[in-house]
Amino acid sequence: MSLRNLHTEAGSMVRQFAFLLIAAWAGASFSAAAVPGFAPLAQEQPPSSSEENPSQDEPAEEAPQQPESEAPAPPQGEEEQITEPAVQDPAAALESAKNQREALGMELAAGSAEEQMAKSLDLRIQLLNELIQVQQRHKHFRRDLEASTEGTATLQARKEALEQRPEAEAPSDPDPEQLKALDKQAGELRSQIEKIQTAISTQDKVASDMADLQSQWQERETKAQARLTELQDQPPAEGQSPEQQALYLDNAKLEIQLAGEARTWLEEVSETGPGLESYRALQLEVAQLQLEQANAELELYRQALEDQLEQAQKAKQEEAARLEALAEKADTPQQRFLAEWQAKIARVEANLAAMGPFGVRLSKETADLEGRLTENKTTLSRLQDYVTKYGTSGQVGEMIRATYQRLPQKRKALELAVSPEVESTLNGYRGRRFEVDDTLFSLNDLWKAEFEQATADLEEGEKESIRREGGKLRDEYRNLLTTEKASLGGILPQGQQLLNLRFELTTTLNEMGAFIHSKVFWIRDRVPLNLETFGELVDEGEVLIDWGSDQLPGTETEPRTWSDFIHPRQIGLLAVLLLLLPFLFLLVRKGLLRYAGEFQSQSPGPWKANLRPLVLTSLAALLLPGYVFVAAFGVTLLDFPGQYPILLVGLIQHLAWLVLFWNLNRLLFTKSGLCRQMEWMPEEPCRTLYRTLRLVLWGYLFLWIPHELLLAEPFELVYLPRILWTAFLVVGAMALYRLLRPNSPVLRVALEERIASYLQKGKGVWNLLILVLVLSLPVLDFAGYGFAALHLAKGLILTAVVVMVLPPIYRSVVHALDRIQARIWRRSRQQENGTEETDQRELEQLRVFIRALFVVVGILVIASIWGLNQNFWQAMEGRELYQAGTTAAGDPISVTAADMIRAGLTFLVTIWLLRNLRGLLDLLFFSRINMDQGLRYAISTMASYALFFLGALAALSTIHLDMSSIGWLVAAMGLGLGFGLQEIVSNFVSGIILLVERPIRVGDQVTVGTVTGKIQKINIRATTVLNFDRQEVIVPNRTLISKEVVNWTLADSLTRLVIPIGVDYGSDISQVRELLLDLATSQPEALKDPAPQVFFVNHGASSLDFEIRLFLSSPSQRMVVTDRINQQINHGLEKIGVGIPFPQQDLHIKEWPEISSGSDSKGHQMKPNPGNKENAGEAVEEMESKTT
Repeated sequence: MSLRNLHTEAGSMVRQFAFLLIAAWAGASFSAAAVPGFAPLAQEQPPSSSEENPSQDEPAEEAPQQPESEAPAPPQGEEEQITEPAVQDPAAALESAKNQREALGMELAAGSAEEQMAKSLDLRIQLLNELIQVQQRHKHFRRDLEASTEGTATLQARKEALEQRPEAEAPSDPDPEQLKALDKQAGELRSQIEKIQTAISTQDKVASDMADLQSQWQERETKAQARLTELQDQPPAEGQSPEQQALYLDNAKLEIQLAGEARTWLEEVSETGPGLESYRALQLEVAQLQLEQANAELELYRQALEDQLEQAQKAKQEEAARLEALAEKADTPQQRFLAEWQAKIARVEANLAAMGPFGVRLSKETADLEGRLTENKTTLSRLQDYVTKYGTSGQVGEMIRATYQRLPQKRKALELAVSPEVESTLNGYRGRRFEVDDTLFSLNDLWKAEFEQATADLEEGEKESIRREGGKLRDEYRNLLTTEKASLGGILPQGQQLLNLRFELTTTLNEMGAFIHSKVFWIRDRVPLNLETFGELVDEGEVLIDWGSDQLPGTETEPRTWSDFIHPRQIGLLAVLLLLLPFLFLLVRKGLLRYAGEFQSQSPGPWKANLRPLVLTSLAALLLPGYVFVAAFGVTLLDFPGQYPILLVGLIQHLAWLVLFWNLNRLLFTKSGLCRQMEWMPEEPCRTLYRTLRLVLWGYLFLWIPHELLLAEPFELVYLPRILWTAFLVVGAMALYRLLRPNSPVLRVALEERIASYLQKGKGVWNLLILVLVLSLPVLDFAGYGFAALHLAKGLILTAVVVMVLPPIYRSVVHALDRIQARIWRRSRQQENGTEETDQRELEQLRVFIRALFVVVGILVIASIWGLNQNFWQAMEGRELYQAGTTAAGDPISVTAADMIRAGLTFLVTIWLLRNLRGLLDLLFFSRINMDQGLRYAISTMASYALFFLGALAALSTIHLDMSSIGWLVAAMGLGLGFGLQEIVSNFVSGIILLVERPIRVGDQVTVGTVTGKIQKINIRATTVLNFDRQEVIVPNRTLISKEVVNWTLADSLTRLVIPIGVDYGSDISQVRELLLDLATSQPEALKDPAPQVFFVNHGASSLDFEIRLFLSSPSQRMVVTDRINQQINHGLEKIGVGIPFPQQDLHIKEWPEISSGSDSKGHQMKPNPGNKENAGEAVEEMESKTT
């Protein structure tokens, strides 16, 4: 295979090996049993006479077999030479041998004469079977050869008639039976083609193995002749009967006859095979033309029949709709009763009419899937057989590569094989079948009930006529329902067959994909590089040297030079190409660059400052490649001698692409390029990309362009382009290593700092992995595995592109979303609270969500690049873990490893969505509508409950878990809920009520019992309240529903602050009131409406009591305002001389009690002194002070 075939993929390969692909479709493989004598049989040896008295318990020893290398040639011209056939009638001889073998029986003593006779008879039966097969094949070959001699002209005439046959026309009155006949005819033609392809494949196989087969039969005949000579020269062994000795001789003669007839057949095949091959090729061509025309006629007939049936269906549906409308407009119940049953009949007729075109469509899709299934099974079987016998080199490797390249198209066609409309119709028909059964079962009761309702106000005589007419309609309806049931019973199995075919085709394609993937990358599709390869470079170098002189026509006596080909027209074209066009392109490029600079300096907006210069600079970069392409076109107009125009056009086109990519590289990644101007990357990664791409472009110039030119016309070399391609792969490997090595600036910028730090920790392993991968490219190509090297290079390049492109896109998206979200939240906060703060937590949720989304996309894209998704799922689908039950039809429901992985992935995705649901809702919904935080929290919480339930249900259904099989678990949970879990369930239900009814919301300030604080979370079981001490108090949800709760901010956040104050009796009330009112009004937090108020509320025991009442916008301002206004009241009262009294109490003692004598705690005697007034007064003062 040439390198051009490798790079142009499967186009030329399919044309080159079309014959092998036709043989692969035939479905027949050549085996040893198909050609007699492919594998030599075990040869029979008579017992040796070396043992005088062999034991009955031990088998007699066989005579030593002569080594194959010493087998004598068959004697020529002697009496022992076999000239007459050993067997004249093989069929009769076979029947006789079978009868003799049956007479001996099956249970024979080991080593006995009967056992030896049985072995000889078994060998004779085998030889006779082989002889019959060889004679039959020889006979068939001669018959086909005679037919080819006589029938070639007939086939050629039939082919010409088929080619001139006019195209088939659509029938005017198609018939379903005729459609079946046409379908049968097409099937017979397909079978005929398969037989012809099988014959061609067998003949090709025999022709390819002809030398080996002839050698094997020759060797077998030689050994049989030597064995016959040995038997004739050797006396019978002791104890050996004459019949047994004669049977040994007959078997040897029979094998000689078999080998001789086989060699005669093979010689005739070798001599006359090419003629028969052309005849069979003509047979195949005629059969394919017939099948093509039959398929076209069949398709026209099917389409005409489908159109006819659709028109009939439409008419039936219109009739049913008309009768249903009449039933609704009926004047009396009796008329409505009869009209409704007529409408029911019309509706069933419409259903029956609808099954006609659907059945035609089903048959068409079923036939298509059957054909594709047969083709793919045959292809897979043929590939497996070829690989087993011939390996993966040569044409077999090309077939594997061509099949590998067609696999994606086959899978895509399979996805469109059965339309969703067909599946939905089949599901509707399944439900309709149960509906028909139920209707037939209850038809009499239904009719009776409707009849009685319609004739309730009629006399018995009037009812009779309606009963008769309604009964006829009922019977007709029953018959139509029975017909519909039978039709459904025929169409549903056909639909199930279609679905089964799709599943079987999917399985076959998966098997084919697994087989192809295991072989395609180890196909040696080119010659390995060695010393002989480099030796061929000398010859190809001489070809290049001599090529130039061969392109100038002339003779030795009259040589011609370049001046003979230069004319005024060539001079004018060269002047335009080399002088005028470059000048014009330079002027246009200079003008574009000037305008780009002006726009960049004058445009005020960021888009205008970047987008227009980007477009203009890109156009300027494209001008020079455009000029080179025009120059390539101009070269074709010049009258250069020989094949110089082909060479020059190819060279100039490649140079144009080189200039284009060189300019784009400079435009994007230089220090003044767009990468730095647009701030896509820092300077160091841009510089690395620029140098790496420049290295690849130098390789393109010095390696790839010569490779392409030398590979194509006019040179078409082999070895020099081969070496240049391998050298270009070395350059590509160097470029990939510079981008993917652990210290690569591009990789550090592309990945996040956290991931980059992980790579730095394991940089030894990563560096070794990248080295192995990039070095595998030239090593594989050097060893001859060009396709594997190309596939690996493609995967590495695309993986590098994904790794380097996705992170900058992610950062750009996150940056844009941050700006948009900040602007939206700033606007909403200004409207609500007058603040410009943004909710950083929600923005972080958005970033986490987008980051995870990009990671998933990157993993899926990389898996798709390397084909891991298909191979991995194919392997996991075939790994059965256990059976989850059976279907209604009794088929087992298997749970595979792929099902478990899907369930795990479903669960992980559910958890991930639950963690990022708030950010997702903020991004998609909450940012677009005006909604308070409490309602947002309620919606997101309820959505998380629903998402968890659906995710768990999806994960369980993925592993085919039948919910009815865990009924005992549900019952146990119900029992637990009734006893130990009732408090938890009560709290859960209370939480749902809180979220739906919303008496409290997240962010509300509440008082529950002795706890006052702000609602932080409303969870499944409890609600978290943050009090003023920054303590999180967990309050059960049931308490918030059943107990009294004060919500300070339910309707709004306004709150009233009441500050009591008392002054001394005798103070100026008006002055105090004015002071307090001024202080309340001067508070910045106090609302103007309602305005602050001061009330004289009470004459207290020791003070005149006032109250300041003012309203605040938020309860969070209460403590701050209370502290400030109390300080101001204290200072203000001091200034005006008004005191703040403290509680006082007077104690009046009417009589002082006498103190009796006694002793104190230390035992001292105490004497009363009632007349001491001073002591009594001191005691009273002390008591008053304590009271105060």
